Amino acid sequence: MNTLIEHTNKLLAAMIGALWGLIYPTLAYIIVALLFIIIDNISAYLCNKRVAKKYPERCTKSKYSSNKAWKTIQTMGYTILIIVIAFTLEEHVVSEFADVKITAIVSCLICSVTGLSILENWSTANDNTPKWLSVLKKFLVDKTERYFDTDINNDGKIGDSNV
Repeated sequence: MNTLIEHTNKLLAAMIGALWGLIYPTLAYIIVALLFIIIDNISAYLCNKRVAKKYPERCTKSKYSSNKAWKTIQTMGYTILIIVIAFTLEEHVVSEFADVKITAIVSCLICSVTGLSILENWSTANDNTPKWLSVLKKFLVDKTERYFDTDINNDGKIGDSNV
């Protein structure tokens, strides 16, 4: 019985070590991407509060829910998985014929998309934005209608049909 437990413990330790060995080289990319996701989540929460304050009669979803938290956790898991896969592809496939930093490119794309979401959250229902963000507002999506079931244009539609 003791040998079964010992073998199980050794197997478990080997699996954890192998997983850590796979993740460790990508740790910097993962941490930066996860920080972007956390900041995006915080900015979405603050955006949510601004919309609820600005449109109290129309805003129906102004509370942070477990569904939103779970979606954030899933996004973090997918991000880690995508970065680890990109690293594995870079190290074991592409490195044989080219020197392309796929992990850096994938991480940069994830951070860029998340950064755009942060800017959208910051500009939505915010009357006190800096001038540079006011210029970007022309190109950013206003998330008020899309995320909070609020028809701010009174056009009978929720969200921008052009987006």
